[in-house]
Amino acid sequence: MSGFGRKVYIVGAGHSSVATEAFKELLPEELCVQVLKNTLKRSGVKASQVDSIKIGSVVSRSAEPTMIHAFAKRILMLSAEEGEEVHADGDMGDRACSSGLVAAQLAARDIACGRAEISIPGGMDMMSRVSPETIKEGLTDRATGKLMGELADERTRGVYTRSEQDLYAMGSFEMAL
Repeated sequence: MSGFGRKVYIVGAGHSSVATEAFKELLPEELCVQVLKNTLKRSGVKASQVDSIKIGSVVSRSAEPTMIHAFAKRILMLSAEEGEEVHADGDMGDRACSSGLVAAQLAARDIACGRAEISIPGGMDMMSRVSPETIKEGLTDRATGKLMGELADERTRGVYTRSEQDLYAMGSFEMAL
């Protein structure tokens, strides 16, 4: 990606598995820390080298903005090796289903504008921990009255078989290990 003057490259990626009961007892931030630790290890980047971390969340925490910034940085600090100093700026945003993409855009902007050499974007949610009221109010398409997930299911029905979806989920799980 190029834009403002500096080229931006994606040099690593990581994610947790999709839809598994194994993570039911974890808080979303605990799962995020596990994924980030693994991603940092695979990429060879140390937490102390990271200049900014951007975390997107479909359903953000209700906290003061300063707490949200501290929360994103805390995830990086918990992912650091023991004794490693973390100096990154943190930011967290809520943009419904595009939260992870917005985090990537903000991380790329930090690099392109010269504010960071290394920036980590990410998305973090565990929808099974969200109240039905929050899901209905925050994730309903106003034009159709349907939940966004229902619309996605409708659009893919007949495109992917259940077996193909299961294979994808298993591949996702294996990549997260």
